Amino acid sequence: MKHRIIFTLVLLAALGGLTAALADAPRMINYQGVLRDDLGTYLQGTYDLTFSIYPDALGGDVPTWQETQQDIQIDNGLFNVILGSYVSLPDLLWETDERWLSVSVDGSPDVLPRMRLTAVPWALRAAVADSAVVATGGGGPDSDWIIAGDDMYAGVPGNVGIGTSTPARGLEIDGGNAQNGLRVSWGNAYPGLFGELTHAHSGGLILNSTTPSGTGSWADISFQTNNSTKMFLNHAGSLGIGTTSPARKMHIDGGNAENGVRVAWGSNYGNLYGEFVHKGSGGLVINSSAGGSWADMSFQTEGVTRMYLNQSGNFGIGTTAPDEKLHVVGTAKVEVLKVTGADLAENFPVRDFAEPGSVMAIDAERPGQLRMSASAYDSRVAGVVSGAGDLSAGAVLGNGPGAEDDLPVALSGRVWVKCDATERAIRAGDLLTTSSTPGHAMAATDQDRAQGAILGKAMTELDGGRGLVLVLVSLQ
Repeated sequence: MKHRIIFTLVLLAALGGLTAALADAPRMINYQGVLRDDLGTYLQGTYDLTFSIYPDALGGDVPTWQETQQDIQIDNGLFNVILGSYVSLPDLLWETDERWLSVSVDGSPDVLPRMRLTAVPWALRAAVADSAVVATGGGGPDSDWIIAGDDMYAGVPGNVGIGTSTPARGLEIDGGNAQNGLRVSWGNAYPGLFGELTHAHSGGLILNSTTPSGTGSWADISFQTNNSTKMFLNHAGSLGIGTTSPARKMHIDGGNAENGVRVAWGSNYGNLYGEFVHKGSGGLVINSSAGGSWADMSFQTEGVTRMYLNQSGNFGIGTTAPDEKLHVVGTAKVEVLKVTGADLAENFPVRDFAEPGSVMAIDAERPGQLRMSASAYDSRVAGVVSGAGDLSAGAVLGNGPGAEDDLPVALSGRVWVKCDATERAIRAGDLLTTSSTPGHAMAATDQDRAQGAILGKAMTELDGGRGLVLVLVSLQ
């Protein structure tokens, strides 16, 4: 991909050698720019950037100085590097008054046109800085202000007013119906580097940090307590709490502890809150606390609840009253559905209550209903009441309104069945049919009568008497 770069050169650090009386200056340049592709899209990610300094704007293929910095993080097109971090910037580099900078992205040809470096690197070669003499003396005639050495302080107690004669605080600045306030500047070396606290009338209170170029890390804002940064707002608008390197618009660093975001209702209900925290090995946790329905969670779009998790752990999609662990109102689409139960059942109304494992037959006197089987080789056999032994239904159909008192009857799959082996033992693989013992199955020995009355095949054995047999239900 081709790239083009829009450069903004800001915050040039010291390069040259000062006199021994001055502190050594770093031999580096803080450099910032914006990177986007030929379609104008700002890049995001990490890139290798090669910086070259040439003696003129166009000529020469061999740079006077060159350095490659790898894995530079680019956020919304913006990058910031310190030139000279890997290859020193020598004093001889600034002996002439023209130097031109170019950049290559991931080994591609240099981006043109080259950008001319301006006065700051050469200015920093000066060996003597301007000095100022600070006057000293006593206070004025009424001692309102006292000068002591390089310090000045108020000689009277009370508040100080600027633009007002009735200050209500230790220092009050009255903007005079204009956007005025407090400005703290770095100095004349960088006239655009300052912070401001102003009031913009309908725009409210404004805390602003700015740099000569209008962007860059020197425009970040740190909020500190005890000389330690607790909250950090960078020049790109990302807020860090517990970190000075926010990776998102808001980034909370728990400091290797269970911290995060809590939204509380208020002091009237001290335990009513929601939390978004990370528990280390416990992973991400979203918690609603209160006890009772006030701890439910609603997931909304356009102000409408689409998913709902109640305090009992039931999850509803399309409903705010889920009565099962998963309750979907609407159509559910899955590629693979894995069910841990053993049979496919359907809820049926029955004449009388029947225990799990009971063999059921169609009730000829009540259309659509079932009754417990009570005759041998009954061609009206319909299935087995699910849930006997250690097996539960895998899927239950017919859960509409009015089905609360119905019984789930297994129509296929594995289910434990009440069996009667009084007349003949049941062996694995035997075909089973209804018996004269109510709700019980038996081995089918009469092939002529068994046609249409088969319940399924035995998977376990019963030597005699009555008991449960595991049956693969397959009505025939």
